[in-house]
Order: sequence, then structure tokens, then C-alpha cells
Amino acid sequence: MYFSKKKYLINIKCKGSKYSEKEIVDNFSDAYAIIAGTEKYSAYVLNNLKSLKYISRCGVGIDNIDLKELKKSRIKLLTTKNSHIEIVAEHAVAGALSLVKKLRYFNKILKKKFGSKLMLIHYITKILVFMDLVKLQNKFAKF
Repeated sequence: MYFSKKKYLINIKCKGSKYSEKEIVDNFSDAYAIIAGTEKYSAYVLNNLKSLKYISRCGVGIDNIDLKELKKSRIKLLTTKNSHIEIVAEHAVAGALSLVKKLRYFNKILKKKFGSKLMLIHYITKILVFMDLVKLQNKFAKF
């Protein structure tokens, strides 16, 4: 394990959008390791993170990281080579089903017809209640 010799403080700073280069330097100047998103890790950033020893990329691309400067600064890059295979496959299948079943088209029609989500939920609830009543009626008809 990389972190077994010392105790480290885990600092989670998610702001909901990309950090600028200055924000990375300001917020993580004493970081030993960073789990990087799609923020740019340029020579400026890497040279100003003096304690940084590891960058782990939580995605598949590394084009946002200055690899020459990374090597020069002796910072190790950790990647997860096959971590996104399953989710990409799921999205591809979902996208194909969406196209085949014309879900976007039907979603557009439903939004136009019902306007708000509450009206749509009300309408769907009526349909489900009606379907349950039909099932109930069919069960009583068997007696």
C-alpha cells in the first residue's frame, strides 16, 4: 500500500464544478495525493503542489495532465484501466434502446400534452389504478 507508513488526513473538497488551476493550487497546496477529475494539471499546478507524490485519475483520459512535467516532478500517475467498461456498455445499450423505442419522441409528446410532472404523475396513477381495478374485476369474475 502506498499510504501505510504514515497517517494522512483525507480532505474531500467537491464544489460541483471544475477547479481552476489557481483553485487547485490554493486548496491542495499540501496534498500528498490527489484523485483528479477533468481539471487541468499543468506545469504551473504541478510545480506549485510541492508535497504531491501521486495523482490518481478517476476516469479514462489523462490528456488534462502535463505528463512531461509529471515525470520531471517525479509524481506517479495511477490509473484504473478497465474501471469504466461496464458503465460505458450500459450507456450504449440504454442509448440504443432509447433510439429503437423512440423514448425521446414519446417524452416530448408527454411533456407537451401534460406540461408538468405532477399532471403526468396524476395521469399515470389513474391508469395504474384502472389497471388494478380491471385485474380485481377479472379475479372476482372467476368466482
